[in-house]
Amino acid sequence: MAFQGLKRYLVSLPLLSKPSSEEMLYLYLVISESVVSRALLREDEGVQMPVCYISHSMNGLQTRYQRLEKLELSSSSQES
Repeated sequence: MAFQGLKRYLVSLPLLSKPSSEEMLYLYLVISESVVSRALLREDEGVQMPVCYISHSMNGLQTRYQRLEKLELSSSSQES
C-alpha cells in the first residue's frame, strides 16, 4: 500500500520543461543558513513549470558567509 502511494507521488512530480526563446521566465531564490536553492520556471496556461532547479549545501565556514556571498558561491560552483 505504501509502495503504491510512492508510485503515485513519483508519477505526479513536475518534469523539467523547455522554454521558447521569447518566453518570460521566473527565478525563485531561497537562501538559508546552510542551503542556497534556485528554481527557474516558465508559465504554461497559468501553471508554472520547472525549467531548472539547483541547490547548494553550505558546509563549515561557508555557513558564516553573508547571504550575498552564499548566492555568489552557489552560482560559481555550478558553472565549474
